Amino acid sequence: MEDDLGEAACLAHAGEARAGSNDTNRRRSLVVDGATRVAPAGLHATPESETNAAAKSTGSFVQLGGVAWAGTTSMTLFNGTLYIIQDDNLWRVNPVTGGYTSLGPGWGGPTLMAGDVTHNRLWIVQAGRLWKVDPGTGNYSVVGNADWSGATSMASQKSVDVPDGDDALYIIQNSRLHWVSTIDGHYTVLGGAAWPGPTLMAFDGVLQ
Repeated sequence: MEDDLGEAACLAHAGEARAGSNDTNRRRSLVVDGATRVAPAGLHATPESETNAAAKSTGSFVQLGGVAWAGTTSMTLFNGTLYIIQDDNLWRVNPVTGGYTSLGPGWGGPTLMAGDVTHNRLWIVQAGRLWKVDPGTGNYSVVGNADWSGATSMASQKSVDVPDGDDALYIIQNSRLHWVSTIDGHYTVLGGAAWPGPTLMAFDGVLQ
């Protein structure tokens, strides 16, 4: 399984990006290529008229809607829709207008979230458990019996060569990278304790 990762797993330590606890402007830090940039705690996107490479490289943004998303614990873009966990709720957010709908409460505390486009579902780590969530209704069920307390990042990736539709879910916990079955939640540790501290994880392309 280690060989299957290749360069698809892009891992970044994010221990240096933190907003000050006394920030009266309710601002949060955004790290881009090692440079810390601060933006208001709202929902932001690159303007549609500025989607060329030059505009993307400047980090320009516009605010969507008037809602402040301070205290957000996780977010993912899935099938063209944003999903945000904030204030104990899972929210479905229109990425164009900023309009939002609650898919239900019960998501308090630290969370991780990833989208699974193959099976049209969200994956959320919360309260030490891995949850499978319907992105339309918010209905959820626990998968497996592993304790994921203290996990620092998670990503889901479509794979073209996996058994029984078992796509690739990866979680970093206890400084180790885990491959996790999306069918029953069993896992395999990949490598040693190479990922200590806060982490971020993303994938590029499809696993071969």
